[in-house]
Amino acid sequence: MFNILIPDLLFMMISIISLLLWFRFKDGDRVAAFFRKVFFVSFVLMVTSLLWKYRSLSNDMGWLFTAAEVFVVGLAGLLIHLSSRFKSVLLPLSFVIVTLSFAAKLSIDRMALDYVDTPAIAKDAELLVKIAQGIDPKQIESLKAYKLELVPAFVEHRTEEHALDDYYLINIPINYELQTKKIKAILERSAAFEVVEWNEQMQLDPRVTDALQRKKTPTWANDPEIKNQWYYELLQMDALHRLLIKNRIKPKRKTRLFILDSGIDARHEDIAQNYQSIDKVYDTDTNGHGTHCAGIAGAVSNNHKGIASLLPTADYVNISSIKVMNAYGIGTQQMIIRGIIKAIDAGADVISLSLGGVSSDKKQQAYKEAFEYGKSKNVIFVVAGGNASDDASRYTPANVPGAITVSAVDPAEHISDFSNYLNKLKRPIAAPGVQIYSTMPNNKYAALNGTSMATPFVASLAALIRSIRPDITPEAVYQLMSQTGKKTKDYDKTGPLIQPYDALRFMLND
Repeated sequence: MFNILIPDLLFMMISIISLLLWFRFKDGDRVAAFFRKVFFVSFVLMVTSLLWKYRSLSNDMGWLFTAAEVFVVGLAGLLIHLSSRFKSVLLPLSFVIVTLSFAAKLSIDRMALDYVDTPAIAKDAELLVKIAQGIDPKQIESLKAYKLELVPAFVEHRTEEHALDDYYLINIPINYELQTKKIKAILERSAAFEVVEWNEQMQLDPRVTDALQRKKTPTWANDPEIKNQWYYELLQMDALHRLLIKNRIKPKRKTRLFILDSGIDARHEDIAQNYQSIDKVYDTDTNGHGTHCAGIAGAVSNNHKGIASLLPTADYVNISSIKVMNAYGIGTQQMIIRGIIKAIDAGADVISLSLGGVSSDKKQQAYKEAFEYGKSKNVIFVVAGGNASDDASRYTPANVPGAITVSAVDPAEHISDFSNYLNKLKRPIAAPGVQIYSTMPNNKYAALNGTSMATPFVASLAALIRSIRPDITPEAVYQLMSQTGKKTKDYDKTGPLIQPYDALRFMLND
């Protein structure tokens, strides 16, 4: 957040006062010339400081606030020019002009701060609201003053009656955008709404890195790029594959793992065999993040191509995609929740969410109700903890009750330097998240860092467990992974590191 007093207020006051003195001493060439120079220097410094202060805002809003403050100086100059004709009252008028300019400056700053304090939200649908039971949306008076219209938020949800059917989007007209926080506060006070939340905008933050080659040679998988999967031993992948193949452990049901992201390249050489499409619009990925996560979760193992995953064959899990982020890696709360609903209705066993952001709304009721809907269908939610070296309990959907939240560890089994810590969450778990080599669109491969990369490891293990024991609950899946997990060097922050072989062996012997 920017400072509202220094330096732009200082430069504005110097500009106005030097302008005043310039006019006051305009008959004295040297004195007037001095204050004229002071005015121009201070004015340039004021504009420069304003542009710097508003640099984080969108171009339109940054220029708007800058122009408003320049207008205050211009108006003050005009008033000073007019009052200079009346030298007997110039001093008291000057005091009034400076005071009014100061007040106008603070008012503009307050509006700017309100705008900055508003989280990153969708431009065309800033609010996500839930109508109270028994209320006719057409009769809500608080909407009429600002010409607000309601649009159903989750129109795809048609399988059964559910609380999510009562959610709507509200777009705030452009002429009221500076009053967004005020409008939200008015709606929150209205008895017509049970929930009023920002339709927050999130952005993926993949971190490209170099691959880290393994020290040992695999004894089972023949995938050529496995040499770049340093975590092969750490995750007991070889032992896991041998356990399932040698003991002929067959799945009782092929499970559905949905990756909600930027899409998946369904034709990728190392994904296609494990992929099941629900809509062709989700089967491409111009961003790459979703395809990378898909390879981690379900690359085809032992096929002489690319990398290996926890899945030894294509018999256990199908990977499916729902796009909730656009080509630039940007998505909104409404888009993500809509994707969750669609995945649940399509029969998801596990939903993997390698996304999230700082939560501005404390309740996050819409996410909670979406997860509750999933819980009613026995769906397992696996969510990235976040990449800000911060408390994950401040991040959504990492902090939503029912989520298995994932931290990222490095090759030394320390929490990564970017991973959020999970010590305040109920279902913390850890997986490798540094220099993770996986699939990218167009049959390519690359290494990325992030809790986004750690998340699909956990989702894949959850889906594998569910395929062998279909009725296992999300809580039982977490307890199995937690109890058989390994203590990391930063266990309190990361939670247990998944050990897939130990988890499956314990479950099979149970």
